[in-house]
Amino acid sequence: MRLYPGYVLRTNHKTPIFEVIEDTSKSVDMIMPACNKWRYLVDYGIENHRNCIDNVEEVLERYELNHENFGNPLNIFQKTSISSDLKLEQLPCDSKAGDNLLLECKMDVIGAVSACPMDVNAIAGSKITDIMIQILEK
Repeated sequence: MRLYPGYVLRTNHKTPIFEVIEDTSKSVDMIMPACNKWRYLVDYGIENHRNCIDNVEEVLERYELNHENFGNPLNIFQKTSISSDLKLEQLPCDSKAGDNLLLECKMDVIGAVSACPMDVNAIAGSKITDIMIQILEK
């Protein structure tokens, strides 16, 4: 699945949330769930590893929200594929420094972003990098 200019992301009640204006990364995943402490423990035997769910919950707790209040993540700069034997494959991302995803809000939102701390598989090329978020007004 690919995002493209004009694509509208919607709530489960079909209310528009964001419209894609530009996607230069061509690597946005919408099928892989956000990583959590159980993923690191069960899949890799690592306890207390930073993860996207905990990162986002730290931001959302001031609004008395948690990950149960939102749906699946929009994994920007993440490449996921479905293999011929129907398994999810996390692949090194094709994005490069300066790539971006530009979204236009269609409703008021509380947004939380995590630079995925996955450093034990190929998803980030085993190299975690910073991300920059900008909120622009029309």
